[in-house]
Amino acid sequence: MAKEGIDPPIWDKGIGVRIVAYAGIIAFPNLKRHASLVNIEVTKRFTREKDKKLAWLYIISVASFFIVLIVFYLFLEPDKILR
Repeated sequence: MAKEGIDPPIWDKGIGVRIVAYAGIIAFPNLKRHASLVNIEVTKRFTREKDKKLAWLYIISVASFFIVLIVFYLFLEPDKILR
């Protein structure tokens, strides 16, 4: 992307919020978006097969984490565990 003169967003110089935007664009390329934090067309153009696998790994990991949190909260009664 740097060869084409495309810089990362000024507002996010670390990995930060961009990872969520990139993973969503890479994993769901045909989803209609009205706005995005990053350049959608450039992201689609530079996506490699490895990036697709990593995006899906990220999305599955985050979803699994939240599912585990909900299960622990609902079934293990955190008030009893923390006392």
